[in-house]
Amino acid sequence: MLWQSALTYMHSYSVYRSAPESERIKTLVGGGLYMTPALGLNKAVLVCAEPQNMDLVIGQDLITGYMGSAKLNHEFRVFETALLRIKCKDAVVVFG
Repeated sequence: MLWQSALTYMHSYSVYRSAPESERIKTLVGGGLYMTPALGLNKAVLVCAEPQNMDLVIGQDLITGYMGSAKLNHEFRVFETALLRIKCKDAVVVFG
C-alpha cells in the first residue's frame, strides 16, 4: 500500500529505464500496488500475503439495513466486518 505521492513516483518513468517503477516492483514482489490515505505521507507497506503469515477474519456482527423498494424489489444493505490478522510480525515491513 502506498500514499498518493509515492504512487505517483512509482508510475513515473526514468531516463535509464523503459518501464515505470510500479511495473518493476510488481514483477519483483509478484503482487499488486494499492493506494490508501490511511498510511500518511510518503509511507509504504510491504506485506507477505502467504497463508502462514496472515488470516482474513470475518466478524460476527452482521448488520442489515432496509434501503426501500423499487419496482416490487426490496433492497437491503448488508454490513460485515473483516480484519487482516497478522500471525508473523516479520511478514509486514513499513517504509517511511
